[in-house]
Amino acid sequence: MEAIRAFAPVYRQFPQARLTIAGNGRILYTYRLKRLASRLGLSEAVQFTGFVPNPSLLYQKSEAVLMCSHQEAMGRVTAEAMSYGKIVIGYQGGATPEIITDGENGFLYHSTAELAEKMGKAVGLEPMECKLLQEKAHAHACRYFSDETYADGFMDILQKSIK
Repeated sequence: MEAIRAFAPVYRQFPQARLTIAGNGRILYTYRLKRLASRLGLSEAVQFTGFVPNPSLLYQKSEAVLMCSHQEAMGRVTAEAMSYGKIVIGYQGGATPEIITDGENGFLYHSTAELAEKMGKAVGLEPMECKLLQEKAHAHACRYFSDETYADGFMDILQKSIK
């Protein structure tokens, strides 16, 4: 709901912008999301994909990814999107601020109005500024969330527990 509400002013400013909502949800909730998009005049601009077996195609086609969960525990989707070199706009709560440094490798927000502002900022970035932010996101994800980093961290924990 928050993403759709925030997208409305962005779409008015950038009519070429699109919002894709991926994944299955409860039927009633999905209906409410579609109804909200319709009520805000966004039916043509908001796409509901349902379950996506290969999300890499969505990541490749997107410019930015939203993480609107207010209680995200680990942020796998955030790290995954950043590994694709995508700008992630995430809620300033849960583990998301541990992954994203606002303005450095993505954007953080506190309110729906601020989410709209950050979405507009991401859409309106100059190409070189966008590329730099995407590269920093990618480098951060590779440094902290690669399989190798995970395995090394796990081995460190095991070795410390043996001592």
